Amino acid sequence: MLGTRFPKPRQFHYEPSYYDPAKDKEVEKKIKFRRRYPGPLKRRSTWSTLLLLGLLIYLFYFLTRFGK
Repeated sequence: MLGTRFPKPRQFHYEPSYYDPAKDKEVEKKIKFRRRYPGPLKRRSTWSTLLLLGLLIYLFYFLTRFGK
């Protein structure tokens, strides 16, 4: 083990960054945010919600009667 070489730890080059308001304004102009959805999200209608609720109540009733 006399002739073995050990790997050196990684070297990192770090440059601290400082806040520059002028540069921040330039970067802000370049950034464009895209919406994921092209329009407003559609809400479910009241009838579909009531239908879903009724179906869940029926399934609950059916499964409790079936379990006896």
